[in-house]
Amino acid sequence: MAVDRFIPAHSKWDWDYVVGERRPDVFLEQTRGLLRRPDFNQAYRAALTGAGDWIFVRRGAEPRLRDPNITYVEIASLRETGGDP
Repeated sequence: MAVDRFIPAHSKWDWDYVVGERRPDVFLEQTRGLLRRPDFNQAYRAALTGAGDWIFVRRGAEPRLRDPNITYVEIASLRETGGDP
């Protein structure tokens, strides 16, 4: 099917599709129950950037990030300690 334009993000809350099939390297924020999904917790880790922002990085994609001050933590540990994000 040919289209004259493409507008991304139509699947932005279809987590089965986004996490399981598209598998983005980075999520800039968590929303709509994403952190409660076992598949997300297994595939991603939380990361605190050198600028102090929390992001979520797919396991195996860490070498693609160029922030020398980034710190990775398990998402479950954030819930246990009540930490951000």
